[in-house]
Amino acid sequence: MPTKRKEALIKALKDHDQKVREVASTALDHLEAREGLRSIFESYKTGDVATKLRAILAVKKLKERRAVKMLTHATKSEFPEIRAAAAETIGVLRIEEASAAVINLLQDELPDVVERAACALGLMECRAAVPALLVLLENEDEKTRLVAIEVLGQTGSPQAEPSLLKMLEEGSALIRAKAAKALGELCLG
Repeated sequence: MPTKRKEALIKALKDHDQKVREVASTALDHLEAREGLRSIFESYKTGDVATKLRAILAVKKLKERRAVKMLTHATKSEFPEIRAAAAETIGVLRIEEASAAVINLLQDELPDVVERAACALGLMECRAAVPALLVLLENEDEKTRLVAIEVLGQTGSPQAEPSLLKMLEEGSALIRAKAAKALGELCLG
């Protein structure tokens, strides 16, 4: 960590203004956390499931976009909680270059992983995911269909319109309501 920067922030912790002290404390935390980024990557690489999850959550908390390789690798983990956490982090950080890895998770065998991947793609407003999301409208799990409908609306893709119109006429009241909302979110033409 740059010594001058750290020393200045430590000095600012004693500033007479409380806001300056609070901001300096947060900045110091961020500096130290970024310094630890290398150790986060290493702990992900060598750690157990809990350690890998902590590493992914640390990356999300730090808003560390340089973790693309680690997060993409995590989407292929044998552990569903790691796949889901990686997808969520990619979405929150809007790491578009990792969207293909998240799109692949829409085919996961576990509904929780599929739903968290879909939500991540919604956060990214990922239009490339629309064909895979349309397939989810046929999923037997209603919660998965609801998430897919919501995310299709978030993408804004007019390509989703025919399927959403169909959903508006079929299924439970919840499905129809979500479809109506999603139709209102689509881009024109």
